[in-house]
Amino acid sequence: MAARYIHKHFAVLVHFVRAVCDVERTHLNRNKCRSNFLSLANKPMIKCDLALLADFDKIYFNHHMEFNHTTDKNIGRSGFLAPHHPVRYFLKVSELQELEEEVEKGTLYINQTPKSAKLPSFWQVMRECEGLVEIEAQIDGARKFLEVYKGSLHKHNKHFCNKLLFLGCFGEQPTATIVAKYLIILSLGNDPSVEDLMEGQKRKSFKSTMHIDKTIDLEAFADFLIKSAKPDCVNTIHFANYAIALLRYHAMQIFGI
Repeated sequence: MAARYIHKHFAVLVHFVRAVCDVERTHLNRNKCRSNFLSLANKPMIKCDLALLADFDKIYFNHHMEFNHTTDKNIGRSGFLAPHHPVRYFLKVSELQELEEEVEKGTLYINQTPKSAKLPSFWQVMRECEGLVEIEAQIDGARKFLEVYKGSLHKHNKHFCNKLLFLGCFGEQPTATIVAKYLIILSLGNDPSVEDLMEGQKRKSFKSTMHIDKTIDLEAFADFLIKSAKPDCVNTIHFANYAIALLRYHAMQIFGI
């Protein structure tokens, strides 16, 4: 949020800081801070980093953090969101991959930024860079930033695809069905396929109300589960997973809930 504010009001802040620096003594610590700000503000690298963080916060980070403050209307004010986190994890990974793909296109977006670009401010500021070497350095920096964030993303969300995966059986009906099928097939000693998990599904995608009207690609979600989920099939929690998944699966088939 701070990056977005500074990026949005960058010109005003520079003008304001420069004016204040001219009227105060140089040796004051606060004036030294202002001078350092002005020095950094003149560097294209800093402007690019600031634009990248501002775009990342706007298009990705902020709305995923806001999800943690939403409430499941079927549960009430407690806002217990664990049943929806496996799907949210899938959305985070998918959207981050789209950002990575955009960064990999690099100079194509600098020369002509399409309206569909997710990092428009970043590409616009990148045009101020001098020379191919500086441009490549900025793109490499963006690539490393997303790579580090991806590691943190998996670290803080992977438990929703192992020990807590069974909670996904209580999410929205289309995705809950897929999670339930996955656990049942796995518990029988078989390796589920996308075709197995999609069997009986009347649609390949749906608009989620829990995830703020995001369209969930069910085939992609099934593929994500197969590649990412690692539920523990040895200890006792596995049997709880199986029982809950089985009950949930039959409830959905009989009552459509």
